[in-house]
Amino acid sequence: IQSMRIFGGNWEACEHADYGGACMVFGPGDYRRLPPQMARSISSLRRVGEPNWASITPAGGNYVIMDNNAPRSRHPVWLFEHNNFNGRSLRATGDVNDLASSGLNDATSSIFISFGTWQFCEDSHFRGRCLTLGPGQYNDMPPGMNDVVSSFRRVR
Repeated sequence: IQSMRIFGGNWEACEHADYGGACMVFGPGDYRRLPPQMARSISSLRRVGEPNWASITPAGGNYVIMDNNAPRSRHPVWLFEHNNFNGRSLRATGDVNDLASSGLNDATSSIFISFGTWQFCEDSHFRGRCLTLGPGQYNDMPPGMNDVVSSFRRVR
């Protein structure tokens, strides 16, 4: 599986049969390209309720920075420093009101969202121009939003 379209509900995709190995939850939306770590590796799929992200929240925060080609993770939002999902990524489970300390402030060129609707803003604390995106892959940011994201939050 390299792409999916989910019409309703939340679906957990896992790399091994019987829901084993690395798994990721996907909400309704078009996934023209799965994240590189999940493409061609799904062996089981099931409908689930809203996921509990608490178990993947690193060290009390709600995001983690990963190097290019990092291993699989099930974070609902991935921001990439280059287009086409390349470069370092910031993988989040919740709101980030200021990306200044992340090393990826004003450096987002593509986004992958597996769950929820998120607002991405050009200034910290969700100020300035904002863009709202739902589940799916955004291999290029819309005009005017490339390399400007400084904060983001889940709105639904």
